[in-house]
Amino acid sequence: MIAALVGETPITVETVMRRVRRLRQGPRGELLPADGTAEGRQLRRWVTQILVAEQVVADEAARRGIVPGGPPLELTPTARLELGSVMAAVLSGNPLAQALYRALTAHQNIPETEISQYFANNQYRYRGISYEQAAPGIRADLLGARRRRQFALWAEARCARATLLPGFEHPGDIRHPDHTHRH
Repeated sequence: MIAALVGETPITVETVMRRVRRLRQGPRGELLPADGTAEGRQLRRWVTQILVAEQVVADEAARRGIVPGGPPLELTPTARLELGSVMAAVLSGNPLAQALYRALTAHQNIPETEISQYFANNQYRYRGISYEQAAPGIRADLLGARRRRQFALWAEARCARATLLPGFEHPGDIRHPDHTHRH
């Protein structure tokens, strides 16, 4: 039985359930909602989203000839919020996703005018620090945010093309009866 289709690639119900079981057997498994509850079904839907995103990443990486490599990508709490829970989960533990992230966002840059404007608009953060001292950190922060936004938008658009079968819809889909997902 199929839970989702990413292009022509099926994600089976067994694959989803195997991932859920693996999560339940993990170090925080006792914190997860019980099977058969509305929250348990939401967990299954969230896991489906992860699997869809992983397949989208794998397909794009294969298309571009990208292989895993590079230093691990560390995600701050802010970065996780910017990416959303699904892409944060995929990026935090998937070297192929990290390599694709770097490839898709490598061309991003921050113009000097944007850095100086940020410095001018946030003087309270830089008391006693000159622009020359603050600029590298500002550049890194703005560049990181821009890269994460670009990747999140790319991933959201690609994942939205997947076909999710009944019972495996996005957790935020208001059409299913267990809808409890809120932002």
